[in-house]
Amino acid sequence: MNKNLPPEVFVETSIHLARLKSKHMLKRVSDELSKFAAIGTSTYVKLEYGNNILKFATFCLRKLNEFKDIEKVRYHITNLLQPRVNSRQEQYQRWFSNILSEHFNKPEATERAIRTLRSLLILGTDNVSSICDVTIDNISCVWAEQDCSKLSWKTPGNCENKSPGCKIDKFFKDNIDQFIIIKNTILNINSEEQTKELNTFVDIINKATKEPSILRNYKICRSLADAIIAVQSKQGPKGYSSC
Repeated sequence: MNKNLPPEVFVETSIHLARLKSKHMLKRVSDELSKFAAIGTSTYVKLEYGNNILKFATFCLRKLNEFKDIEKVRYHITNLLQPRVNSRQEQYQRWFSNILSEHFNKPEATERAIRTLRSLLILGTDNVSSICDVTIDNISCVWAEQDCSKLSWKTPGNCENKSPGCKIDKFFKDNIDQFIIIKNTILNINSEEQTKELNTFVDIINKATKEPSILRNYKICRSLADAIIAVQSKQGPKGYSSC
């Protein structure tokens, strides 16, 4: 470890997503991370990366194989996604532009886009851990380590049934003091500054305090994703500052 550099930095989901925006952003992130002696991330960051980027890649690859035309896929995302997934539509439009823009208006654009998406899926969540020295794993999330080499990301579900080794409930109990601090911090925010997301944090923390096993369902624990990652970021050998 280079003693002249700050010791550690924890890289959360948005930084890993930013690396995919452009070659400029990739270099910018790499330059920033080079200022630290060690880089850390966590299994829950890998999970969120997968359920964002790899889920998007699975969808786009399926549509590219269906329409055989990158412009038709762009039109589909922009105009034809159902209203119930409008928030996803906005995300997919942004990622489609960021990840595949270099292929627009080029010969064999569709084939190039397919190769890019296939590469993302084959690399899977290792795209997160590959740039890090430490991947904190204190929840044993098998979804975060799933094999996408068959070119498909499977959205997590009920871990009680399909991932019996999940330790998110134990992780919550072991770190309940940290979650209570997060809850109390939110409750002390002025009411006009509180958001639906923050109120959901409080609600789920209250419920999980009584029954931690409710977190063994991704539909519930994902609502605490930022809080879980924040607590995980403190679990490294010396703790990590957040990037």
